[in-house]
Amino acid sequence: MFRDFVYRHALSLGVSGYVRNLPDGQSIELCAEGPLDKVQELSRRFASGPPRARVDRTEETWEEASGEFRGFQVRD
Repeated sequence: MFRDFVYRHALSLGVSGYVRNLPDGQSIELCAEGPLDKVQELSRRFASGPPRARVDRTEETWEEASGEFRGFQVRD
């Protein structure tokens, strides 16, 4: 549910990268590239989450875009 939420918003913003569940079963990792304003907007939406989701906290790490992503994926 949460990954699909991020996927839909990434596509609507034209952002590349991926979203995946982390091994702890409670955390999600988002890696996104694109225009700064679009990535910032996706980050804002990610921090809010979909209806009925509970987001306790987020951590952000910003790096130079690698250009390795084509489109956006939901990974296992």
